[in-house]
Amino acid sequence: MEDLREFIQDLIQINNDRIEGYNKSAGLLPKEHNEDLQSNFARFRTQSQGFIRELEPFLAELGDTPT
Repeated sequence: MEDLREFIQDLIQINNDRIEGYNKSAGLLPKEHNEDLQSNFARFRTQSQGFIRELEPFLAELGDTPT
């Protein structure tokens, strides 16, 4: 069970890293002529947040919380 718990924690961390990367990338883009790219970063960020929400109940079943 510890391996599964660690695996889920790693997946959550990967998604947190993705969110951080998308936020950073969006902040570095010049605003003009990059609306589509900004929109993609926002969509990817929301997707990663959804993945985390889906993973958290599995972690809770194992008696753990995201780190």
